[in-house]
Parts: sequence; C-alpha cells; structure tokens
Amino acid sequence: MKAIILAAGEGKRLRPLTADTPKSLVSIWGESLLVRQLQQLKTFGLTDISVVTGYCKENIEILGVDTVVNEEYDSTNMVFSLSKMLSRLRQCFEEHTLILYGDIAYSNAHLATLIDSDSHSKMVVLGNTNWLELWSQRLEDPLTDAETFQFDEKYQLQDIGKEPDSIEQVQAQYMGMIKVKTQFLTTVLADYLKKCDGAASKNMYMTDLIQQVADNHNVKVELVAGSWIEMDTIDDYNLYASKQPADFGL
Repeated sequence: MKAIILAAGEGKRLRPLTADTPKSLVSIWGESLLVRQLQQLKTFGLTDISVVTGYCKENIEILGVDTVVNEEYDSTNMVFSLSKMLSRLRQCFEEHTLILYGDIAYSNAHLATLIDSDSHSKMVVLGNTNWLELWSQRLEDPLTDAETFQFDEKYQLQDIGKEPDSIEQVQAQYMGMIKVKTQFLTTVLADYLKKCDGAASKNMYMTDLIQQVADNHNVKVELVAGSWIEMDTIDDYNLYASKQPADFGL
C-alpha cells in the first residue's frame, strides 16, 4: 500500500509559527505532525511514502522522505497538489493508496481502520462522529467551520464539503484521510488534469473531488470517534499546546 501526505501549503493562519517552516512541520507535543505521521505509517509496515511539498520544501526534503513538489503551492489547492503524483502513481504497483493531509494527527486505531477498510470499494473516506466535541473547543460556533457529511444506510457517501444549514447535515466530519484504488486514482487525476484550465480548477478542494467521485461511483464511509485533530490556525495551536495528547485521545 502506498501513502501520500499532502503538505504543500503555507499555513498563513498559523503565522508566525510558519514564517519559515511548512505547516506540517510545526512542532506540537515535542514533534511535528508530519514526523508523527511518517512514524505511524512505518509502524504499520508502509514504506512507500511520498510527501507533496511546496512552501519551504527544503525543510521537508532534509527528512529523507520521497518528495514531489507543487511549485504553484501559493495559488493552488490540494487536488492540484495531488495531481503532481500522477506520473509516480502510473508506475506504482500497489493496489491501494492512502491520501493523508499533512496538518492532522490521529490514533493508530484510526489508521488501522483506514488500512483495513473495504478493499473492494474504489474509494473509502473516514468520518469522525465525535467531531463536535473538538469543534466546540476550537470555535465559538462549530457550524461556522463544519462541512456537510452525509451517508445512506449502506454507508455510501451522499454529500460532503458544503456549508451546512443544520447540525443534522453533519453526520460526521471529514478527516483528511482517504483510501483509494491506485489505478482508479490515476484515472481520476488524469481526467482532472485534462479539465484543469484555470484558477478555479487549480483551486479545487479535495471534498469537491470526492463529491464528484461519489456522484458517479460508490464512496464507502468508515466511521470512527474522536482521537483526531487538525491544526489550521494559531488558536488551534494554542489550544493543543495548552493540553496533553491524551486530552484529545492521542
């Protein structure tokens, strides 16, 4: 199984911590989120790992991990970063690929859930049912930053990534953790690049791509609870730094 960590962004909302280092390398609890993920993946026997870099790429390259660069990191989004992996994926013989955001931390149990998830589905996404507890600590009004995440009785994804009108539209929260069949991913990315002809396409969110896949194929949802954080802002950093990993199930 291959793993791709998306870590190209500047992390402007984490300034001054990201003044001269990528968001994924901001140290919290004695190590960066990226180093933590690399160690976890290797614990599960995953050694085919690539990191998509951009901002301050040299700081990641010195870790000795395989990297691919998105030189347009300052004007593009995650799908465009992921598309930089296409040529590598076409040479990849691994049946499945994990796609992970570089600004998250999660338990080993959640990583195991993703790795062991339905191998017949073209795409699997993790959804966190205990998201509201974390969002309530991060934000005065959790719905201002939450995204829709709805699935049917067969745990097939129906809706993702939109601004919710009510809490009922957020059955879980998307975690930035995906498992996809590698061959299918190459087809999806090749099709994306054929249509990628402007700023709107280059700024496509990952949830938009997942929604497109869900509209045409079955995207399986795997549910987990808690034991996960994402770090977007300096307020997030201050919240996490003021507590211990165990306070977040990590």
